[in-house]
Amino acid sequence: MLPGGLSSTSMPSLMTRMLETLDIHDGHRVLEIGTGTGYNAALLSHRVGSDNVYSVDIEAALIELARERLARIGYHPTLVAADGAHGLPEHAPYDRIIATCSVPAIPWSWVQQTSEDGLILADVKIGKQAGNLVLLQKRGQQAEGRFDPTYGSFMGMRRDGDTYERARPASTSQGRDSAHERTTTLDLTRPWEHTSFWFFAHTGLPHGTSFSLRGDGPEQPPRNTVLHAPDGSWCEVREDSDNGTRQVWEFGPQSLWQIIEDTHAAWVHQGKPGWERFGLTATFDHQLIWLDTPDCRLTTLC
Repeated sequence: MLPGGLSSTSMPSLMTRMLETLDIHDGHRVLEIGTGTGYNAALLSHRVGSDNVYSVDIEAALIELARERLARIGYHPTLVAADGAHGLPEHAPYDRIIATCSVPAIPWSWVQQTSEDGLILADVKIGKQAGNLVLLQKRGQQAEGRFDPTYGSFMGMRRDGDTYERARPASTSQGRDSAHERTTTLDLTRPWEHTSFWFFAHTGLPHGTSFSLRGDGPEQPPRNTVLHAPDGSWCEVREDSDNGTRQVWEFGPQSLWQIIEDTHAAWVHQGKPGWERFGLTATFDHQLIWLDTPDCRLTTLC
């Protein structure tokens, strides 16, 4: 039996919305990254025919189960156990590529395997829960487009050589006694719940920043916000406020809550942009996140 958490079926409404966003037409060849249960491959096969549907998954056992399920309802798309980051070059090009897993950046192989003016729809997460679905159109040697106005999220794409390990909550190696204590007036506990801002904040936060909740003591429920960076920097922000101020503890080479305060001020200055104002440009050399137009660059992914 496969360990829990390797694959999941998303809400049917999300999958339907993604297929509508892809604007699939008769005769389109579609590559799906992340076969999972085979549910989405069934929808694609119903729309364009099994001969036009290709799907890959890192788990060979999932591929076999999906193949059996699809065959029972009369569908026989091409299913391959492979690393989704490489796409499926032997059957390229594709008019549409859809990823039902999240990636930190768009693999260049997907752009290469997309036909001219073809579309790529994927969940790009530049940090933990920091990202959304983005629809890119290939034009020449780049793919460019905007993020979806409505939030959507998937499990991260697994790669060859990955081992399954349950996520562990972020921890701090130093206690409050060794941290710098101050106050904040920013009313933004659990910033990761404010999805478009959390994405914007990652233009300033260290790569790999994680989050968790912690209580004031062993008998207290976990309510305080904790952010933790790979370099050992961390901050804790008390949920309870006193006349609009909250206690903050910060430790390490970077002041993580100061970054949250600064990026929040910039986000407000920009008019609190929602997802529809963010975009992504992918080329062979780099990938850029931008606001409103490609000229207004926010950060480089790779």
